[in-house]
Amino acid sequence: GKEEVKSWNAVIDTISNCATTASDLATELRKLNLDHLSKVVINMERDTKTVNENEDSRWKRICDSAKTESRARARSDQSLSDLTKAKERLETIEKEELEAGDDAQKGNRMNAQMSKAIGNMFSILPGGGEEAMAKVLNVNSRLAIAKTNVKDAEAKVEKEKIAVANAVSKKNTAIASYIQTAQEMDDAFGQQEEKGWEEMSETLDGTISAFLNFR
Repeated sequence: GKEEVKSWNAVIDTISNCATTASDLATELRKLNLDHLSKVVINMERDTKTVNENEDSRWKRICDSAKTESRARARSDQSLSDLTKAKERLETIEKEELEAGDDAQKGNRMNAQMSKAIGNMFSILPGGGEEAMAKVLNVNSRLAIAKTNVKDAEAKVEKEKIAVANAVSKKNTAIASYIQTAQEMDDAFGQQEEKGWEEMSETLDGTISAFLNFR
């Protein structure tokens, strides 16, 4: 009768109140998620992506500078080898000049420009053109060419030394920048992590409070 209807209405009211409270709880939890947790996750994902992209760029810069240094050192080593060979050829021709005596002075003397031009022409031949020059040129001419070659080789060595120094400097700069940026990012991530924990704590406190109110 009336009591049953009254009881039934009470049950319905209770269920309705629970549903309303549950809806309020869901709304509160959703707000907590948007205000705190989601923001932290989005920021961390964005920062991580940026760091990874920059990391690749900085690491590539180090690798490229190391390769440049390696090539510069190889050229420097080759220039030193070429200088050694040029000096050995000069010493050999100087000995021939002493042995030839007055005969070494026979023939026209060449200026530095002509010596370099003829030396370059013969250098394309096997063995640097030494055998061919010995047959075509007198000792005096070959000596002039040898001296020019040594001078050019010495200039080449100095040029490659500077190139190596510049390459090493760029590599060291890239490494220092990489380390400094890594330290800065580590500090930034530490601050971000601390802030993230604060946001998580606020979210947890808000969740507990919402459930207490729901109960």
